[in-house]
Formats: sequence, C-alpha cells, structure tokens
Amino acid sequence: MTFRALAASILCMALAAIYTNHTAIVVRESWMIPESVIPIPAILALFGLTLLTGVLAVVFKFRLLTKAEIVCVTFATMMSVPLMSQGFWLRFLGMVAATPMGQNFDYIDALDDRLWPHGPNLVTAPDGAVTMQNAECRMHSCETTDAVPNTFTSHAAAVSGLVGNGGNQDIVDVIGGDDGPTAIWLRSRFRRNRHAFEATPAAMTATLHGSAAWAYGEIENGEYGPYLAITNASAGDVSSAEFTFHAEAGDADAPDFREAFLISFLVRGDSTEAETEVFAETVEEGAAAPRVLLRETPSDRKTFLHKTGFARVGRFGVYPALSCQSNLVLRIGVKGRGAVSIADPRFFSVAPLLSIYEGRKIVDEADWNAMAPSERPPFAAVRPARRFSLRSLAFHLGGLVPFREWARPMSIWGSYVLLLLTALFCMNAMMRRKWAESERYPMPNTRIPLALVGASQADEDSASPFAAIWRNRWAWAGFAFALAYGLLKGAHFFNPRFPDLDIRIGLGDYVSNPIFGGMFSVEFVFSLFICSIAVFFELNVLMSVVVGYWVCRSAYFIGHVSGIDANQGFPWFDEQAVGAYMGYFAIIVILSSKYVYGLVRDAFRGRGGEGEVLTPRAAVVLLLLCHVGIALWAGLSGSSVLAMETIFSVLVICGFIAAKYRVECGSPFGYFAPFNVMLLIAALGGARVFGARGLLVSLLLSGILTVCVFYLIPGMQFEMIEIGHRMRIRPRHIVYTCLVGAIGGLLIGGLVFLSNGYAAGAESLRGSGFYNSYGWYVTRIRAPLSLATQQWLGQADAAPATNWGRVSMAFSGCAMVVLALLRRYFAGFWFHPVGFMIGFTQFNYGANWGTLLVAFLIRWGVLKIGGAKAVRSKLMPFFIGVFAGCVVSVGIFTLVNGNAVAQGNANFYNLIP
Repeated sequence: MTFRALAASILCMALAAIYTNHTAIVVRESWMIPESVIPIPAILALFGLTLLTGVLAVVFKFRLLTKAEIVCVTFATMMSVPLMSQGFWLRFLGMVAATPMGQNFDYIDALDDRLWPHGPNLVTAPDGAVTMQNAECRMHSCETTDAVPNTFTSHAAAVSGLVGNGGNQDIVDVIGGDDGPTAIWLRSRFRRNRHAFEATPAAMTATLHGSAAWAYGEIENGEYGPYLAITNASAGDVSSAEFTFHAEAGDADAPDFREAFLISFLVRGDSTEAETEVFAETVEEGAAAPRVLLRETPSDRKTFLHKTGFARVGRFGVYPALSCQSNLVLRIGVKGRGAVSIADPRFFSVAPLLSIYEGRKIVDEADWNAMAPSERPPFAAVRPARRFSLRSLAFHLGGLVPFREWARPMSIWGSYVLLLLTALFCMNAMMRRKWAESERYPMPNTRIPLALVGASQADEDSASPFAAIWRNRWAWAGFAFALAYGLLKGAHFFNPRFPDLDIRIGLGDYVSNPIFGGMFSVEFVFSLFICSIAVFFELNVLMSVVVGYWVCRSAYFIGHVSGIDANQGFPWFDEQAVGAYMGYFAIIVILSSKYVYGLVRDAFRGRGGEGEVLTPRAAVVLLLLCHVGIALWAGLSGSSVLAMETIFSVLVICGFIAAKYRVECGSPFGYFAPFNVMLLIAALGGARVFGARGLLVSLLLSGILTVCVFYLIPGMQFEMIEIGHRMRIRPRHIVYTCLVGAIGGLLIGGLVFLSNGYAAGAESLRGSGFYNSYGWYVTRIRAPLSLATQQWLGQADAAPATNWGRVSMAFSGCAMVVLALLRRYFAGFWFHPVGFMIGFTQFNYGANWGTLLVAFLIRWGVLKIGGAKAVRSKLMPFFIGVFAGCVVSVGIFTLVNGNAVAQGNANFYNLIP
C-alpha cells in the first residue's frame, strides 16, 4: 500500500461509491448489483484501472502499479463497497433516524441524542446545565465535607424554588449569603459521591407564571435533577414557564427558528382530569397569537424505561416560527386541573437530519449577502463567490454535508465499526495458519477477482501487462456467451419479440397440498451471474447448501402437522440462525482447542508469529484492547458496559463464522448472517439485564451490520492476509490495506450517500427507501420493552408458558454441534454444517437454491466427462469470462437505465443476468 496504491485505491473507491449510489439510489436498479459477493461496483472500477495500467505499460513501457500494489488496491476497494451499500450506509441513516422521525417518544429515551445529527439543545446551557428561574445549576463532584444538616435551609433567593427530596434520600444545605454565589450540597443514599450545585446568573432565564415552580427530585431511577412542578386548582388555570431567546439579527451563531425543530420533555401527571393537557407553544416577535407545537394529556403510567411515572412526549419536525429568526419565546406549561411535573426539556433543530430528505437550497454568496436576514433560506448552503479557491473546492467536495452536526454521530458509529473490524482482523490473523496451511481452505471467492486483475497463479511468471485470463479462449467464449445472454434478457424486456431467457418456476403451482404448510411456496430461479460464482465451490458444499435449505423449509411441514405453527413467530428462522451461529462457533473452538491453547501460550511467552501479519501476542493484546474500546464506547452511546460487551462479542463470533464460511466454502451472495442478533440479547435477559438503551443499541447494530453484506468483509480480510502472505507483501502493508478499505468505505461512501440526499432531497430519489424505510425493524424494540415492563410490575402472565424462540435457538445450536461432529469423525458424511446454518438466513433471496443446483450439475458433469483437469483448465476460465460478461452487461444497462430515468421514464430493465 504505497502512495501510488493509496491514490489508486481512493480513486477506485470513489468510482465504486458513485456507481453504488447511482445504481441503488438514483436509478434504483437491482439491489444485487452493489451487494454482490464480488462487488460489481468494485470490479467495474478495477476494470478501468487494469485497462489504464495495461495501456500505459504497452504504449509508454511504464508500470504504474506492481502486482502487489494491484492486489492491495483490489482488496481495499472490494472491502469498501459493503460499507457503502447495505453493509452500513444504506441502512445506517434509516436505522438511527427511525426513532425520532417515527415520533417514537415512548422509547426515544433509549436512544442517546449523540447517536444522530441535530443542533444543540436550546433550553440547556452548552455544558449541560439546567436553566432555572434567574439561575443556572451545574452539578460537579466535590470533596467530602463534614456532615450537613438533614434540613433544607435556603439562604439564596435565586434558588429559593429548588427543594430536596427530604428524608433519608437527600440531605441538602445551602451555603452562602443572599446576594453572593451559592453552593447547594447534596448527599444521596443512591450515590456514593457528594455533589455540589453552583448557582450563578443564567444567560437565558425562564419566567414562571401561575403555580409553576422549580423543584428537585428523582427524575429517573436513581437519577435526580430539577423539574417544573405545576399544581392547578381549577379547570381554567394555565401555568407555564417561558424561555426567551435573544440574539442579534443576522448573527451567524444564532438559531434559526424557521428550521424544523424537535420539542419534547418528560411529563408526569397526578390527579389530573381528562381535559387537562400539557402544551408547548412559541410566540414570535410581534405575533398576535402563539404557535402551538405540542398538546398532550399527562399520565402517571410507569414503565420499565420510566419507572418514576414520567413519560416522554414530543413532536419531531415542528416549525417554531414562520419568519422569526433571532428572537422567540418558548412557553411550556399545563392547562387544566391537577398536579403535573415537567422535566428534561429538549428543543433543538433537526434540520441537519430532515434536510437529507428535503434537500438543501444553494445560494450564491453575493445573493446571500444582499438578502435581509429574514429573507435568507433556512439551513441553506452558501456557494463561495470565488470559484477557484480553497473555499470553493471545499464547498464542492463537501457535497452540502453539514460536517459539524455529523462529526459526533459519525465518529461514534464509525469508531464502533473500526473496533469491530479490528477485532475480526485479529481473529483472522490468529487463524491463518490453521485455516490456510493445516486445513488448506480453497478461498473460492478470490479466484475471479485475482484472475481479472492479473494476480492469479497463471500470472506469476507472466511479463504481460494484461491478465493471463484474457489470453484464454475459454474465458473469451464465456464472456461472449454471458454478454449475449445478458443483452438478450434486457432486449426482451424492451421488445417481446426477442426470446425470453428468464427461468423462473413457482413450485407452489405444482405442490399445493395444504398439508405441507407452505413449504413449497418458493421459486426455482436461475441466475447466470450467481452460477458463474458458484461453480468455483466444491460439489459437497453446493449440494449441502441446497439440501440444507430444504431441511430448513421442512419446518413449515413439521409445524403444520404438529400444530406448532399456531404459535406466534413460527418458524422462528431468525432465532434459529442465531442459535446455529453460536453452536457452530462453540464446537469449532472445542475442536480447535489445541490450536487455540498454542496461540494463547505463544502470546503469553511472546513467541511465534514469524512472517505473520500479527504475532500471537500482538493479536491477543489488540483484541483485548478492542474490548476496552467498546467499554469506553458504551459511555458514548449511553448504554451499559455489559450490554455493549455482550453484543460486541456476539458480532465478533458472527464475523468469525462468516470468515470461515467464505474462505472454506465460498458464498455466492452476502445475506448469510443472522437477521437479528438482538434476539440473543433478549434471550440472555433482555432489558432487565442489559437495560433499555443496551437493547435498542443492540437492535440498531444488528439491523445495520448483520442483516446484509457487512460480513463479507471478515472473509475478505482473511483472503488479503493469506494472499499477502503468499506474495510476501510486508505485514504492515496488509494492515494498511484493510484499514484503507474500512476508512474509505465509511468516509467516501458516506460522503457520496449523504450528498445525494442533501443535494437532491432523498424523497425525490427513486431509492429513497434506503434513507427512511427501516422503522418496521426498529419498532421491534417495543415487544421486549413491554415484556420487561410487565415483568417489572409483577404480572405473572408476562411471558408465554413455552418460549418457542429460545427453544428453536437451542435446537439449531445443538444441531450444528452434532453435524460438525459427524463431519469431523465420519469421512463418508458429506453434508457440510453450513448448509443447515445458512438455510435459516436471508441467503436464498439472492442466491436461489435453483441456481446452486444448476451449478452443482454443471461442475459434476464436467468432472465426470473431462476430469479434474477439465474443471481447472476449461470450466473455471469459461466462468471467469461469464462473470466478466455479466458485469459488463450490467454496466451497459446501467447507462441505458440512467438515461431513461433522466428522461423521466421509470420503465427500464433492472435485473442482473
């Protein structure tokens, strides 16, 4: 990974990101294009790079990149594409935005505000202080002093409204004079430290009306703070607190209240009536009537998330003012009879998030300066006047992305991805000798890309600037066949006179007996593209995947006959996928215990690892440091350390199995990981053990990372480590390659993805679902939170008598152990356990069992007729050409479809061959 290779990697990753977003979002072609197991955007970019380097070598006798550099560029680019697609970015934004944008205020407090982009909270001082009447309170730790009296004595008029909880819970004393600074000492039996509250004049004051007064008490379980206490005696009473925002007109740092805002706060009602309501409204400067932002009926319902009776109410995307930009009054209060407590108000701009869906307006700098402050478009991007300047370059490269608001959430989530990939890299480095040298895993997914870029075994002694595969007549025959096949399929779509080459057979039309319970409600589909990848797999692997899929489908028949399908959640494929992964990992570790013990021993003694990318000691220490980093990350996400360490360990286990599956068996598609690993967190205790925040963050991590193609990366890491070892690439350059791929996928992929939204408005794009269509997944948090509430309240019937999800999870785990032992100790047992494991996943959506069956028949037939030599010298080059022809046909139709969409025609061909 030299500077030349780094530049080439950045160029290829940028082209891959543009193509990924163009085909998935702008044109909305087949989702299988960017999410293919050998990423098509990366291959097309590498096609251009190898063609350029070959031409330079032929014409100018200049080698732009060495073979080792091309390998590094290839793997860096391929590893970046999953992060640019649904391995991260095409799911990340929709996942983290689903809770606030979906108005899910019943569990929004389980999502820390730092995890999604927005402006600062305007009703809280920048350092987190809570504004009170004529005073600002900040809590910080202080040294222990002598015992203080257990009575509350106020000596400061500025904080006369602040009261303690009294009794044994709080011991409060106010120290200081009436006119000077005041320190309020608090000792709580729920806290080990003594804290002090310093009261100083606040920059923003809250004016109280009616019966409103500030009080101090328990807001959440064990968490104390000030809250607004309102007690109205009659139905017509109105009490409120007014927050006044002052700023000079045109001040660049002043909030623009014409932007979309979020308003929310915690509310607890006591002895309220049905007509009683809590409200939030704004009053513009010079306006005749207030603008209502929120009206809700308070209650005192206790939940597991809010055990003290508070409930979060709010609205997302409200507009505090139509014309007011600098001065505004926010009024929060209660109308009607009853006692109501209001705490933790939040009032901040959500324009950084909402503008992705609506788009940002661009205004030239000269026009911006000529406008009056009230006429300037809210949250607009100002284009610099000087076109050829650093500011102009930064403006165009920035893609209208508000980096200030995105810096914190992207740093938090990006650091988690890097920690996870680092841990997986350590695991791959430790297992290289066993998997590559002892087990001799074939790594079938590397054969096509290495052959295309000229780094295969056939290119070792070749001096040609072009890959040896392009001098093979079988490869050209396969290329011509696949290109013709792909073009004819597309031509039939536009003109039915061309033959229809699509093979799609619905088995449900032939097996319709209801006794099978929907077992045969599937299709036989053939894809030449998937077949070109699958023929490189071993025969027993192909047949294991096909048989394993139907074994898993038989659950519909068994469930229907036994009556189990009447239970909610049947057939529990998500739970069984998690159980299968965990069971397979457990038996692999047990069967590899001698090797693992040797690694630990070498790490402890500081021996071994000569020529390896990481020594055993470095790998073990770095792996432990990743867990330390996750413990620190738990604080950033507002989750418990136990929850984050548990989900991190589960994700590492899934990555370990994913890497083994890819390098041992090969995968024709990337949807082979568990769909929802949060189910394991729920099975281990759920919210009662890990907390509501731990549960929601685990669900988000699962939805972002495990559903789709993220787990293609661990296998690519191992492939890079082993190929680099064979080519004698320096170990640190292997590390650099994996690091460049990860950072490039996060930053370059994120920049292109976000700039599409901010520039055009995601709602106007054909692939807008990638920005906001994951609410259905995130709302899965409601069921475990409801169960935790019922169990916390002591309701006996909170859980079903038989938890079939956990039973099926345990069953699949045990089945994987048995299958692995049978394959290990019985030579004639050809069935590979991964066939059973991935049968529960979303694998069949992209790699249909019918295609894999055809691939098996093709390879088996060639092997029987021509032998192993025919497979190596004819079949494999032919299907490398087939793969290249399919990729080129996809690229051709991307141009055709892009032109169609530009002309306003949504009727276009968008399937892979």
